[in-house]
Amino acid sequence: MYFNLTDLDYSFTDLDYSFTDLDYKITDLDYNLTHLDYNLTDLDYKITDLDYNLTHLDYNLTDLDYNLTNLDYSFTD
Repeated sequence: MYFNLTDLDYSFTDLDYSFTDLDYKITDLDYNLTHLDYNLTDLDYKITDLDYNLTHLDYNLTDLDYNLTNLDYSFTD
């Protein structure tokens, strides 16, 4: 039986390139997932900051309402 070793060698070389390409794609995916995780964490911090600021704004508006109510009472007295 005759084997063409050159063809076999090319086949293994192609397989090696395919695995190398797959490795690069997995590395890129890992990088992208890490970057996505970073962005989601950053977004979470921004949402937390927004929530804090909205709560603070709510307190200030409540204080303003209280002060305006007191002012209104002072004019009606």
